[in-house]
Amino acid sequence: MATMKRVFICLLYVFAIGYKAIAQDPFFSQSYNNPIYLNPSLTGANNGLKINMNDMRQWTAVPGTFNTSTVTADIGEECSSIGLGIMGLHDERGEGFLTTNQLGLTGRWAAPLIAKRLDIAFGLGGSFAQKSIDWSKLQFSDQFDPILGQISNTNAQPHQSGIPYTDIDAGVSFKFLFDHNGFTILNNIGFVVHHLNRPNIGLVSESNLPSLYTIHAGSVIPFGKDWKNKGDFLFPYAVYNWQEAFNTAFKLQREIVAGLYVYNTNLIYGLLYRDGY
Repeated sequence: MATMKRVFICLLYVFAIGYKAIAQDPFFSQSYNNPIYLNPSLTGANNGLKINMNDMRQWTAVPGTFNTSTVTADIGEECSSIGLGIMGLHDERGEGFLTTNQLGLTGRWAAPLIAKRLDIAFGLGGSFAQKSIDWSKLQFSDQFDPILGQISNTNAQPHQSGIPYTDIDAGVSFKFLFDHNGFTILNNIGFVVHHLNRPNIGLVSESNLPSLYTIHAGSVIPFGKDWKNKGDFLFPYAVYNWQEAFNTAFKLQREIVAGLYVYNTNLIYGLLYRDGY
């Protein structure tokens, strides 16, 4: 499919239905707009250099909001089987009480299984992260008098304010094409394991971050007679996550997102559904 070379003015209308926050990881509903965060095997999947910036702010009307920002860059060429990427993440939870900063590299190696029809790609990501907490913003029960309110400093001894850790992700994806009514439809399906090494992120006591498993799939479906010049196509996709709850054996947290984008000349609009259980 021809690469679109013009800048789109993006208007995306998103209707999120039945959302529930269930996982320990920041999750972007528009996952394919943050591909190397979704799966390192998507690094450099598009030709040339690509830079993505994402910012997510949840529950802004109440104290203790969840704010997450990512910046990624990746590069790949059609003549090469290798893609390389870099990713930075900043996450704040609870009015800045708990923050995470992460910087990592991703790599991809692809090989054709059927020439110009079916490719397989393997991806690996490694990052260094720092999770920290501002103990000065916390309040403890011994600071409060039942009549006068807060009257004294706490006797609680703060634990370590930050913990560094390394994080490893690994994924695989398949890209396959088929023709229908004169159009070439591009499809992608992948599987990834985040936190493969289950790093310890405990600030008070040891607490290993459970692995997060993700299955994702999407298609690029052209439409219209002049789609090659206008870049008109549909993009249906779905993402399914599951992850163990902290310190709870055999209890899984699950989340699903399904959506449809319409790329129409210079506009992008869409609809998605997101739910967790």
